[in-house]
Amino acid sequence: MKTLAPQWIVEHVAQAGMIGCGVSEPGGQCLCQSANELVCPAKTLELILQQIGAAKTPPVTAAVPTQWQTWVFAHGKIRSAMRPDGWMMVAVVNAEAAGIKTLDALAASFLALAPAD
Repeated sequence: MKTLAPQWIVEHVAQAGMIGCGVSEPGGQCLCQSANELVCPAKTLELILQQIGAAKTPPVTAAVPTQWQTWVFAHGKIRSAMRPDGWMMVAVVNAEAAGIKTLDALAASFLALAPAD
């Protein structure tokens, strides 16, 4: 994952409507990239990752497993996804852009990354 994560970020931060995205390792080390540092600096993305990682997640049930979570705010959406191996991603997209339509595929692509480095 350590070599795949930076590639994954570069591939996805350039998508239409993307404000920024990042990943965190199980130990908490974050790697974030902003598409617009004035709107959402990489440091802010890192804080979002840390806060989501520290928050308690809803219980996972056999009927409806939680794969990702989405928060809506005035100017867009934040999507996070946690892998079973402890890696987590966050993506922030603009509300008026095509980026919102790709959030499911974005999270799914992160969850499907090979766990081995």
